Amino acid sequence: MAGTKRTQRTVRETVDKHSQRSPRVNLRARLNENVSHISGNEYNTGAIVPSGSSLGYGSVSLAPGNLAGRANAAINGVGRYFQKGLYLPGTFVRYIPSVGLNTPGNIIIAWLDNPDMIRAWNLLSAGAHLNFIRDVSNAKTGPVWQELTVPLTQPPRRKTFMVDPQLNFQSNTEVDLSCQGLFIFCIFGTDISLADDKTYGQLLVHCKMRFEEVKSFVTPQ
Repeated sequence: MAGTKRTQRTVRETVDKHSQRSPRVNLRARLNENVSHISGNEYNTGAIVPSGSSLGYGSVSLAPGNLAGRANAAINGVGRYFQKGLYLPGTFVRYIPSVGLNTPGNIIIAWLDNPDMIRAWNLLSAGAHLNFIRDVSNAKTGPVWQELTVPLTQPPRRKTFMVDPQLNFQSNTEVDLSCQGLFIFCIFGTDISLADDKTYGQLLVHCKMRFEEVKSFVTPQ
């Protein structure tokens, strides 16, 4: 008898459990506006020292929906369907070395978010990049054979940025509206001058992003 009651109680509890209302989905959006939060990894072009040189440099752009400099851009490819975007805290750039422990040289990475400084970096003549990046207060450095991670910690200067697939990073106004900033880097102290380009490592970009306002009936460029 006791066994029968226990069985009935178990059956009733199981039925009650499965008949409970499903939890509500929390969609954070405002009236007449589509908001999407997306995170994932992208890869920038590699950290390369070109042939005939002992210095390499480049940048990783945080421009929502723009594919400039990316070897693959899964997140920003989706972002091109939106009108506005923002990189959120949790975003970081990680240098992943592909050279041995006995490889000479260092890598230095810094963050720029001022449009004037971004344009100045893009207009530098060859060989001037190392001195420029050394003067940036938030620069981090390490040996080329060691991983180096630089997180996005500085608050954005705007609440959101316009998605501009054609951004060329030369106009201060366009950069101000559509580029949240650049991670800039240099490889130096290699003490060699090779006949061919040498890739010292990859630059992984972990993107944590918010996109707003879906483009209606517009094919992304």
